[in-house]
Amino acid sequence: MSDSAAVSRRRVLRVGAGTRALAWWGLVCSPLLLGGCRGAPSQLSVATCSIEQKDFPPYVIAKSGGEVLGFEIDLWKGVYDKMADTAASSGNAALQALVGNERPALLSLSRPEIIQALMDGTVDIAFCALYVQDVPVDFAPGHLLTGLQAVVKSDSSKIDFWDILSRIFVPFQNVFAQSALLLILYFAIVVAHIIWFLERETNPAQFNPAYGPGIIDALWYAMVTALTIGYGDKVASSVLSKLVAIVWMVIGAYFVGIFGAALTSGFIVSQLDSSIAIQITSFADMAQFSVGVLSVNTESIVRETVRSADITLYASDAELLTAVVDGGIQIAISDQRAAKYAAVVDDRFKQKVVPTWQVFREQQCAFGVRKVAGEFHAVYALLRDAVTEYTRCGML
Repeated sequence: MSDSAAVSRRRVLRVGAGTRALAWWGLVCSPLLLGGCRGAPSQLSVATCSIEQKDFPPYVIAKSGGEVLGFEIDLWKGVYDKMADTAASSGNAALQALVGNERPALLSLSRPEIIQALMDGTVDIAFCALYVQDVPVDFAPGHLLTGLQAVVKSDSSKIDFWDILSRIFVPFQNVFAQSALLLILYFAIVVAHIIWFLERETNPAQFNPAYGPGIIDALWYAMVTALTIGYGDKVASSVLSKLVAIVWMVIGAYFVGIFGAALTSGFIVSQLDSSIAIQITSFADMAQFSVGVLSVNTESIVRETVRSADITLYASDAELLTAVVDGGIQIAISDQRAAKYAAVVDDRFKQKVVPTWQVFREQQCAFGVRKVAGEFHAVYALLRDAVTEYTRCGML
């Protein structure tokens, strides 16, 4: 091959390689042509409750310095990235321009303002533990099942010696403890009579032949055996007595175990109850107290279930729980996860408030999407599919 032919061949190869590289570059960047490969800002308006003191931990946590954390913040990042990928591969230039490939800055609103902004059409998407509700707004598939729970002020009063003493005896009011104790005494008396009858003639030194003193001796033996103390001062001598003692050991250990477990659980429950200033066991119990809520939707639920309750509406979870701590209200109705976070993690309310009673009115949390002329928003399908994929893959 001549030198000129070789040079021409090398030029062709270089041109071919360059063309292939350019083709690959086009495949990667073609979905993003509107913004170039450097990234296209999203045109979506997205809001959440990222205002400090008006956030909603653990869903959205606003830190000092502008940092925003929380479960739904992480969820939104993942969901948006999937929406951007889907829009980029759709071939729909208008959708690509709307979604972009750079996450939009989050607008900061309070929870009551968020639903209103969606209804007014001033934001496209919003989230802050929004419950699926009957308002002129579309909701993506629910990403978390949660519910409402009552929160009351913790009873942090000092405990003196008499309080401790009284709490020690509270567990004896437990019906299981009482039943186990009665069964132990009943069977101990039965076993005492059997042992005395079998031992009174063959072992009179340890079991008095006289009925009264002999039964006392046998009852002592039965209780020592049941409680597995085993002093050894009285011992059954006959084979039949030993067999009865073996059976009684098993039965006695069972009843003693029930008695001990009932006492322990009763003491723990009394300790937990002692930290709660207001005891709630039904909706009717709330009627005599002042109640605070976070939304009109929750207010309607409380009015439906607790008809005579004095209800106050608050703008944020922090304001609601502060009112409980300061005595402005006696019961706060909050999201169950927010209540647990406040009582256990949040330094502002830790050991100052206590979630109590049961979780009620379970509902789905979801992203809210505004309607456009009464129809679905252009990105609704993208958001719906992204959330569904997260749910199906177990990423939540």
